[in-house]
Amino acid sequence: MAAPAFATGTKVEWRGHVGEIRFVDDVYLTICVSVNPNDRVRDVCLVVQKCDWSNIKLVKESTK
Repeated sequence: MAAPAFATGTKVEWRGHVGEIRFVDDVYLTICVSVNPNDRVRDVCLVVQKCDWSNIKLVKESTK
Protein backbone atom coordinates (compact mmCIF):
# COMPACT_ATOMS: atom_id res chain seq x y z
CA MET A 1 0.00 0.00 0.00
CA ALA A 2 1.32 3.45 -0.94
CA ALA A 3 1.89 6.05 1.76
CA PRO A 4 -0.58 8.93 1.73
CA ALA A 5 0.54 12.10 -0.03
CA PHE A 6 0.73 15.17 2.19
CA ALA A 7 1.21 18.77 1.09
CA THR A 8 2.64 21.72 2.95
CA GLY A 9 -0.01 24.01 4.37
CA THR A 10 -2.49 21.18 5.02
CA LYS A 11 -4.16 21.33 8.45
CA VAL A 12 -3.92 17.95 10.19
CA GLU A 13 -4.28 16.21 13.55
CA TRP A 14 -1.78 13.71 14.96
CA ARG A 15 -1.93 12.23 18.46
CA GLY A 16 -4.19 15.02 19.69
CA HIS A 17 -2.01 17.79 18.26
CA VAL A 18 -3.54 20.01 15.58
CA GLY A 19 -1.31 21.97 13.25
CA GLU A 20 -0.20 22.70 9.73
CA ILE A 21 2.24 20.64 7.70
CA ARG A 22 5.32 22.75 7.07
CA PHE A 23 7.78 20.30 5.50
CA VAL A 24 7.43 16.94 3.72
CA ASP A 25 10.28 14.54 2.94
CA ASP A 26 10.43 10.87 1.91
CA VAL A 27 11.25 9.87 5.50
CA TYR A 28 9.42 12.37 7.71
CA LEU A 29 7.24 15.47 7.79
CA THR A 30 6.79 18.29 10.27
CA ILE A 31 3.56 19.56 11.79
CA CYS A 32 3.73 23.05 13.31
CA VAL A 33 1.45 23.28 16.34
CA SER A 34 2.46 26.75 17.54
CA VAL A 35 3.44 29.57 15.18
CA ASN A 36 5.04 32.87 16.20
CA PRO A 37 4.50 35.33 13.31
CA ASN A 38 7.27 37.65 14.51
CA ASP A 39 10.00 35.04 15.02
CA ARG A 40 9.88 31.79 13.03
CA VAL A 41 12.69 30.36 15.17
CA ARG A 42 10.19 30.10 18.06
CA ASP A 43 7.69 27.98 16.09
CA VAL A 44 6.97 24.59 17.63
CA CYS A 45 6.92 21.78 15.06
CA LEU A 46 6.59 18.04 15.59
CA VAL A 47 8.56 15.55 13.50
CA VAL A 48 6.44 12.61 12.33
CA GLN A 49 8.28 9.61 10.92
CA LYS A 50 6.86 7.90 7.81
CA CYS A 51 5.82 4.83 9.82
CA ASP A 52 3.35 7.07 11.76
CA TRP A 53 1.81 8.80 8.72
CA SER A 54 -1.18 6.45 8.81
CA ASN A 55 -2.16 8.05 12.15
CA ILE A 56 -2.40 11.56 10.65
CA LYS A 57 -5.95 12.79 10.06
CA LEU A 58 -6.97 15.71 7.88
CA VAL A 59 -8.78 18.50 9.73
CA LYS A 60 -11.92 19.42 7.90
CA GLU A 61 -12.30 23.21 7.94
CA SER A 62 -15.41 23.44 5.81
CA THR A 63 -18.83 22.13 6.88
CA LYS A 64 -20.53 22.47 3.49
